[in-house]
Amino acid sequence: EIMTTVIGLTGSSEAENGGNSQVKALLKSLDEIRNGGLDTAEAIEEAVGVSPKIKWVNDLYHNDRKVAGILAESCVSGTKRYIILGIGINLSTESFPADLTIKAGSLGAASVTKEAKRALALDLFGRLLTLLESEDTSRAMQIYRERSTVIGKRVSFMQNGAEITATALDVADLGALIVKLDSGETLELSTGEISIFVQKEQI
Repeated sequence: EIMTTVIGLTGSSEAENGGNSQVKALLKSLDEIRNGGLDTAEAIEEAVGVSPKIKWVNDLYHNDRKVAGILAESCVSGTKRYIILGIGINLSTESFPADLTIKAGSLGAASVTKEAKRALALDLFGRLLTLLESEDTSRAMQIYRERSTVIGKRVSFMQNGAEITATALDVADLGALIVKLDSGETLELSTGEISIFVQKEQI
């Protein structure tokens, strides 16, 4: 049995949230967390007409700027384990604090109505349900790789307190990022954050 419910939805107007749309889903099982980013990207493309790319693991980028983020939090109630998946999408905000201007961006969808935002949230939730009920993730991983903004790029990450630079080669079937170090060694990163080098900047 799969128990799911939308436990929160904001984004009823720009005045209330600065042009953001937020969705939270309480899920009993979500083994393929990375596919939440893929579902979000496809829902955005359907609703807004913009095709965002995925920065490993689940950040979405458009024009080299972050436009959506996904956080997963595990919680336990009695003997049951749940995952709270929080998804935030920046539809139209164009003004950001100074420390975010290099990284943050918008989908440029200022005209999106309250009803359209809710339709986007419901479409996304439906995609998550389909993901949970599907046993075949091979097709999803193929599309994930096609939407990746990381593969082939120079990246950096922290390892044992030191910053390491490498080239992203691929995303493994189970979601790990495969990178090649400057020494020629190949590693698989299963957790953590990476930065991408774009014209001598990092995003």
